[in-house]
Amino acid sequence: TLNELTDLTATLKIKDPFIHIVNDTLNWESIPSHEKAQSIAPAIFTIDPSIPCGHEFTTHFDLSGNNRKLRLSYTHHIGKEEGVQETVTPPEFPLPIYDHQTTLATADVSSPQWSTETKVKTARLIFDIKHSYIGDLTVSLLTPSGETFEVFRGRGYSGRTLHFDEDITQKVKGKNGKGLLVLKVSDSASRDEGSLENFQLELTPSLFLCEG
Repeated sequence: TLNELTDLTATLKIKDPFIHIVNDTLNWESIPSHEKAQSIAPAIFTIDPSIPCGHEFTTHFDLSGNNRKLRLSYTHHIGKEEGVQETVTPPEFPLPIYDHQTTLATADVSSPQWSTETKVKTARLIFDIKHSYIGDLTVSLLTPSGETFEVFRGRGYSGRTLHFDEDITQKVKGKNGKGLLVLKVSDSASRDEGSLENFQLELTPSLFLCEG
């Protein structure tokens, strides 16, 4: 900050059945410009011994000082993270995309680090399509749990190639990852055809080691 901070306070907020706040209030003496300072007393919370390994919770700190307010949020996990990102992709490409049909590309998530209960922590979807009119296409992803969500709708898109590379973590985080993930490319019109050139998923499982 460019000015001295005075009357700085913060309130700790946690909404989680396994977390119990003991002291939620932090105070600082005046903090000179460009310097750091610890609070007079720490925020304190306790964790229920029954909390599951890998459990995620978020701490929020609502700060106020110099007539300004700010919220800082931090995400935590119980245990040591052990999940390793891996890339899964079907073995054969390109796959044809025909008029009024749906092309399916299936990726099998089955490495030893995935069990039937393992959840997805992060996910990235990448694929390339060549088509004489991309605007005819809709692309969706079918998850192992049977849920389908749309990732691309071509309406208004006039190009002949599509490179898709996006983080889809928010769509699949916390869902079971082991099994078949199916990319579905649907062509809704006539006269234009093309091919799915490639498809891959970069997945990280939510795996944690807890001792004791």
